[in-house]
Amino acid sequence: MTNRLMYRVGAVVLAAGLFGACSSDNPTNGGGATQQPSGDTMTPVDPAVTTGDAGTDDAGTTAPAGDTPAADDLCSVIPDLATIEAAIGEAVKDPLGIGDAGFQQTCTLVRSVDDFPGITLTLVPGGTIAGQIEFAKTNFNIDIVPLDGADGFYAGEGDSVYWEGNGNRYQASATLSGDGDARAASLKLLQAWLAM
Repeated sequence: MTNRLMYRVGAVVLAAGLFGACSSDNPTNGGGATQQPSGDTMTPVDPAVTTGDAGTDDAGTTAPAGDTPAADDLCSVIPDLATIEAAIGEAVKDPLGIGDAGFQQTCTLVRSVDDFPGITLTLVPGGTIAGQIEFAKTNFNIDIVPLDGADGFYAGEGDSVYWEGNGNRYQASATLSGDGDARAASLKLLQAWLAM
């Protein structure tokens, strides 16, 4: 009897914790986040601009001061949603940032039509195309190659597109809900982010 009571109490506590973590009002899940204002497209953050002191990642590695992007959340420096929608031809919503300033950060958006999280923008401070080419080939046997007709841009895994500049590596990927050209949409998304 005591064991059943302990299991029931444990289940109630676990359910309450999960409900709180998954709540749409939980700021870590993007709840209560303010929508980006419409306006001009943002240019890539200069890595020489810092948010303050160097930070450390989960492995204890210190990010050198001066290499930390200005934004604590990558979603705050990507183009506004209307610009993204115009670039890729898909309505998007619910930007969710992952990662810490000074380290790899990703902003993921969902397609409004079906809630699929298929739109991503990734920033890797200090990252290089050469390093990504070697990593993808060694670990996944994926070739990252120059993108035809777009000097300086590279075609990556899936329909992603890479660009290196400002001391950073940028990646965008747009998975479309229809039959459109996802690689071209990814390129347009990255160009909108880079204000090119």
